[in-house]
Amino acid sequence: MSQIELERPRIDADKHRVAWPDDSHKPRSSGFKNYLSFYAAGQNCALESHQVRGIVPGAGLLSLSGLTDHSLEIAGLCEFQGRELVVVDLAKCLGVPAQSGQATLVVAGVDVTSFGFMVQRVSAVQKYHQRNIRDGWLTGQGRRRRLIDWRALGIAAILRDFARCRS
Repeated sequence: MSQIELERPRIDADKHRVAWPDDSHKPRSSGFKNYLSFYAAGQNCALESHQVRGIVPGAGLLSLSGLTDHSLEIAGLCEFQGRELVVVDLAKCLGVPAQSGQATLVVAGVDVTSFGFMVQRVSAVQKYHQRNIRDGWLTGQGRRRRLIDWRALGIAAILRDFARCRS
């Protein structure tokens, strides 16, 4: 596959830092964990807050539709902290219809793997006990929230395959 030079939107991540109170983003052993709650793909969702690398309102995407075999799962590319970031289509990964109006980028990652996904709104960081997780959903504080498990959704494999087809 040949290289394609495309104009990429620039995201200034320094202006959009996430401030976690009291280092609360770090995992704790007391049975409680903090989760970023957000609305995406037509659902209330949550992600363990220690996996969140940043939140960027109004992020611009470079669309890749039709360029790769993975265009169904990849929403596009953007720049985050000076590096290219693959933005995953969360609705496709969840198997639900896409929603319009997704204007905020959530950057997530574990270890050295980072990716982004677009959400309609970010709600808050909330603390849940592990007993509040049932069948992939968080319960117990208002709305039931779908727990985003990037390993179970196969996002690591999508990113790996996408990187392989680009090289």
